[in-house]
Amino acid sequence: MKVGRKQRRVIVMYDCSKELEKFYRKKVVLSAKEQNELREKRKLNIKRLKEGLSEYNSEKNKDADCKIKLDN
Repeated sequence: MKVGRKQRRVIVMYDCSKELEKFYRKKVVLSAKEQNELREKRKLNIKRLKEGLSEYNSEKNKDADCKIKLDN
């Protein structure tokens, strides 16, 4: 064993991008079917909210429109 000799460290890098992409597609991104189901639920909830606000305003004799713009 020689004294004073420096040891070099080797850094190894792994490319995990394919595994990460696969995980993202399978576990994170919703399927088209699930996305469409959520969109339909959103539309239904917006419709129910608007109808409920209209009903509330008519019961309270209010003429004010909803100040919040809700897109369908």
